[in-house]
Amino acid sequence: SEGRLTGDAMPAGPRSVDDDAPLLAVSLIVRDEAEAVVRTLAPCADFADRAIVLDTGSVDETLERVLAARLPFRHGVEVRQDGHSEDAFNFSNARNTALDYAAPARWALVLSADESVDGGGALRAFLASYEGPETAMSVRLCAEGAETLAGRVVRVGGPWRFEGVVHEILVNRAEQRDAPETIIPGVAIVHRATDPERRIRRM
Repeated sequence: SEGRLTGDAMPAGPRSVDDDAPLLAVSLIVRDEAEAVVRTLAPCADFADRAIVLDTGSVDETLERVLAARLPFRHGVEVRQDGHSEDAFNFSNARNTALDYAAPARWALVLSADESVDGGGALRAFLASYEGPETAMSVRLCAEGAETLAGRVVRVGGPWRFEGVVHEILVNRAEQRDAPETIIPGVAIVHRATDPERRIRRM
């Protein structure tokens, strides 16, 4: 589906989620990621229904490339330009805004533009059959030869929110939980190494 370039006209708060909603949205925040964003998003169309791309102040062709790619998400690609704030490096604020825009999808997979997903089919199958109470889940995160767990799968409209400025983490203040306990098997997010020139461009 062709992407939509939208701005402040749409509400910033959570939107309703119903039983007929798409299952999974990819939630992505970007800033000057023209070289990486389509490479990250394109494979996700095989297992996700919808994509949200929230821009936090790009001056390159990031948004134009997303729209031009015409990525085949069944419920479309929504490109937002209202992720920029005076505190440009508070990534948690942007992450939470992008999560809110993920509705009407039931779940959101949170990615960065320098990441890829291994096991997208397993992720979709797990969520499609899941009937438990959890509203956030962890997957393996592989970066620079190390492997950790990261809370990256979130029920849209649920109690989990991101906190922290640069290194944001997922927390649930309502239930006093600081990490999702459920781990989705067979799924990994792989972080691609950031080249020095790209790091400088994004500062």
